[in-house]
Amino acid sequence: MKKKGLILLLCLALVSVLAVNGTFAQEAETLFKNLVQTLGEIFGMPEKDESKLRIEILTSENPVLLPASYPGELPQNWESLPGTVMQTISAVNRSTVSEEFDGSAYVCLAVAVKQHGLLHTMLMAEPGYTALASRPIQIGGEAFNMVVFCYDSKLAANAELPRITLKMLLEKTADNTDMAALGANFVQVKALAVDTRPFDPAVNQQITKVYTPFEALDEALGLSTFNPFN
Repeated sequence: MKKKGLILLLCLALVSVLAVNGTFAQEAETLFKNLVQTLGEIFGMPEKDESKLRIEILTSENPVLLPASYPGELPQNWESLPGTVMQTISAVNRSTVSEEFDGSAYVCLAVAVKQHGLLHTMLMAEPGYTALASRPIQIGGEAFNMVVFCYDSKLAANAELPRITLKMLLEKTADNTDMAALGANFVQVKALAVDTRPFDPAVNQQITKVYTPFEALDEALGLSTFNPFN
């Protein structure tokens, strides 16, 4: 069985504001209103625009993480030890296709794992991604490490991303206090999608550059600094 969490995502790329008529101030105001509206939709407001991108996250069942069992000190190659658990992560493009929109998107997956001295993790992805280096972020006032995987191609409507595998091990010395500190939501996943049309010179005549999927996501989201969990 797969858990499916439907996320309404922003189909407005930042450069699409260039296509809006009017002064810069009017463009900025329009962009701000669109961003506010989208945030409202993400947090449960009714969907009003059927052209919005919809990315459905797919994960395997949550594994039961308990202290591992091994002799002596934790070896460097711990990922095959008894007590190591694994979770797979992917996503499928459920965007609505219309005469104006083929549903294709540039997509990235952000995987965040809570920082804990006794928790060891390893992320591996099938071919097809550009991965950013792990960096610390805050989620709800708690420290996490986040890795962002950007898909290297357009994700067509109803197509599924390659799988990402997360392996985890909790050291054998972990006690009830450590388990409580780790909590239940120590792994969090977000999917971020950007409409491909603003980055296509054949559609958006305001641009001449041909963007790669990574460049489009970076332009729209600011990949090196953004925190999609807050």
